[in-house]
Amino acid sequence: MKKVLLLILSLATFSFAGINEDVNESIQYINQKNYVKALDKLRTIRFDKEEGELFERVNFSIFQLSGDLNEQINALQKIVKNKDSKGEYAILANELLADYEKDINKKLALQKELNKRTDNKNIAYLLNEVLSLYKLNKEKEANKINDIIDKNENLDIKKAYYINLVAALYQEKLDNYASKISNRALKLDKKDSVYLANVYLVVANYQKNNKSAEKYLESALKLDKSDNMQVRVADTYAKNGEYKKAISMFENLYKKTKEFKYAGAVLLYSTLDKDSKKENAYYDILLKSGIKNTDIAIFLVNYNNEKLLDSAIKYAKKAVSQNEENSKQLLEQITNLKK
Repeated sequence: MKKVLLLILSLATFSFAGINEDVNESIQYINQKNYVKALDKLRTIRFDKEEGELFERVNFSIFQLSGDLNEQINALQKIVKNKDSKGEYAILANELLADYEKDINKKLALQKELNKRTDNKNIAYLLNEVLSLYKLNKEKEANKINDIIDKNENLDIKKAYYINLVAALYQEKLDNYASKISNRALKLDKKDSVYLANVYLVVANYQKNNKSAEKYLESALKLDKSDNMQVRVADTYAKNGEYKKAISMFENLYKKTKEFKYAGAVLLYSTLDKDSKKENAYYDILLKSGIKNTDIAIFLVNYNNEKLLDSAIKYAKKAVSQNEENSKQLLEQITNLKK
């Protein structure tokens, strides 16, 4: 289970007045970075009432210090036992348990508790609950929450919520619900062309065939012709294996702006498209701009595609032949990636 970075040692950052010696002693151990003894001492602490901020802090510290998953979960469960607590540790514990739970029905129950603790005001928590409801085909219940968000939140929050929900539904293969929510999203603000283009772009990224994706990508570009949108559309074409369309768009961007990042994109996708003529042409453009072979090799490696490793090695070898700084080490590192 992941650890929370927000409060690594919650006890050490808080002053307790009139508390028992065990708590004070555990704080001393934490300050001394003797976490084993601190954890042992925390385990011995008993409370007359298992509630309140100190109780929650002690158990949250046990969660953070323990390396035993069962003990961690037990500590978090103790914190959330008080359903009425709205303290920060109760909220954190509730969130962690909901994230960790694999059973969808139990997860939903924890998400409902979490939203109750936060008075249904945390959009991210609400989105997670709605997603679980859709997974369980509880569409009416999910739409009730959507209606509440439509009524209570400002337009910017609603836009972000629906775009994220559309993406989450597609990621869960809930295409039917994703389609319905994308239509709902498109009705939010028909005057905001950039927002509408972003909705189309999200939908395009999850289409099952390129023809369908292209329809949404073209809709996005009609609404937003900015360089940023063109880059995102081109990258989507490339993701779908339509390298020639991506290359054409990046070539146009380079001719328009003369920015070398676009020339690099043409080289990259030309390499994947096995268009050596275009790759070489843009390689020359990059070299003339002062970009080194090592830079190109690193750029290709960072794209994280095994198909580019041979080309990265090729440019690393050119770097070695031209005595570029650190080129030998780079060639060795890239070559090792193929093993």
